[in-house]
Formats: sequence, C-alpha cells, structure tokens
Amino acid sequence: MAIERFRLEDNMTSLLRKVIIITGASSGLGAASAVALAKYSPRLVLHGRNEKALSDVKQKCLDHGLRADDVATVTGDITEEKTIRKIVQTAKDVFGTLHVVFNNAGYLHPEDGPIHMGGTVKALDDLYSIYVRAPYLLVQESVPELMKNKGLGMKGIRVNSINPGFVRTGILDRRFTEEVGHLMMDMVEKGSPFQQKLATTDQIARIVVFLASDQSAAVHGHNLTCDLAATLTNPIVEFTKF
Repeated sequence: MAIERFRLEDNMTSLLRKVIIITGASSGLGAASAVALAKYSPRLVLHGRNEKALSDVKQKCLDHGLRADDVATVTGDITEEKTIRKIVQTAKDVFGTLHVVFNNAGYLHPEDGPIHMGGTVKALDDLYSIYVRAPYLLVQESVPELMKNKGLGMKGIRVNSINPGFVRTGILDRRFTEEVGHLMMDMVEKGSPFQQKLATTDQIARIVVFLASDQSAAVHGHNLTCDLAATLTNPIVEFTKF
C-alpha cells in the first residue's frame, strides 16, 4: 500500500486572503510567523512598537510573495486600549473582516524574578498587563468580527495556545547582557535529549501556520508544547546566577 507523505505546503489553500492579526510582529516569533505565513497569500495586520523593525518585517513579507496592500502595520503599546482598538479597526477598515488573532506580544521585565531575589509588584502588574489583560482585550474587541466567519466552537471560534519554551530571539538580548543570555541558554540546553537543543523561530512559525489554517480544524482548546522536551528533561534555571 502506497503512503503519500503529508506536506504542509500542499494543504494551505485555506490561508488564501484570510485576514490575520499578529501582535509583537516586529521581531522574534511574531516576525518569523508573519514571514512564514506570507507565502500562503493571507492578508496581515502586523503590530509592533518599533516602526522601523515593523517596516523591515513587512518588506520580508513582500519578498515572500505578498503585495504591499496585503500588509497593514500598526505601531503602539499593546497594553494601551487605544492601540488594541486601532489594531482591530485597521483589520476592518483595510481588509473588511478578520479571521485569526495571534496574541504574541511579550517581553522580559527587568524587575521580574523570585520574590526573595527582588521580584517586584510593578513587574507583576506590567507582565499581567501584557500577557493577560492585553490578549483578553484584543480578543474581546475581535470576537464580533471573528463570529462572522464560520469555524469550530460554539460561536465559530477556535482557541489554542503555543508553549515553545526557550527560543533564541532578541528578547534575551534586551533583558540580559550577551554573556548572561548565553549562560541562560546553556543551562536550559544541558538536559535536552536531542542533538538540536532549542526550537528555532522558524520551527515555531510553522506551527503558527498550521493552527491558523483549516488543516487544524480539529484542534481546539489545546496548549501545544513544542520545546524539544525541555520542560520534561531540563534542569530549572538557577536565577541565583543572574
């Protein structure tokens, strides 16, 4: 019996003209996801705080096949409600609808850490704002438009999350010195059972492509761990070293 190998590239027609919001798209996983999606001809609303970096990501999307009018950009602080409203309004004004929201924005707070080592309430509040409150508000703002486009779930909306663990992106460079960043990565890599120690942004981006497409129609309410078994095998990073 012949078995035909599944190829992701051959089954992504559902992404054609689909309107997709990506927050934190000016670097790291957000940028990689935007570029990975670009070759399947969706329409993208890219958000970021750095206008120049966001413009560079847009150009990469154009280099991968999108037209200039297929990519809209929004700059601003994702923790501000006016930015969230602007993102969704841009999708509606420029493309007329909305199909997918990828809540990706995040950062490492300089005051974050264990309580006994100086972790602060300010860090708690700031991280809650970007990792909980902002996604909640963005989804709340998006739901009326998402419900117009049929899918799975009681209201036609699927919800999934991606847990990539540690990935080498610029987020570490902005939080730690180069030496400390490398030390952290080395500690995380120690217990990995694989030759490849950490997932790459491109590998995670391919998972984003899958979840954004109809190929993942049966995937709903799932937390997808894609960290090369890091959470199962790696030692806990010792914050005392930093």
